[in-house]
Amino acid sequence: MVQKDAAWLAQARSQGDTFIALCHEAGGRAGRGCEVFLDQLCSVAAASQSERMAFRTYALQRLHAATFRGVAMLINSRPVMRTGPEVPQEACCRCTPRPRGR
Repeated sequence: MVQKDAAWLAQARSQGDTFIALCHEAGGRAGRGCEVFLDQLCSVAAASQSERMAFRTYALQRLHAATFRGVAMLINSRPVMRTGPEVPQEACCRCTPRPRGR
């Protein structure tokens, strides 16, 4: 994790920005850096405990939605390849484009 963060630090600093990695584990759990950053945002964005919790819930929902959109885009961008002994040979031929003759 430290190596990944360090790769972006120089670029962010050169632009006058601060880099904070918002990592999510497989399954959607936010990493420690993300939790700390959200705590800082919540303390600035809201005065009462209930407002902070509402803001945190909203922020986590947005982060998870963005993550799921990214995963869906990745899955949809990959071609479907049906292979294996249970797939008829004709089905495999329809999945991949045939080379064009010259």
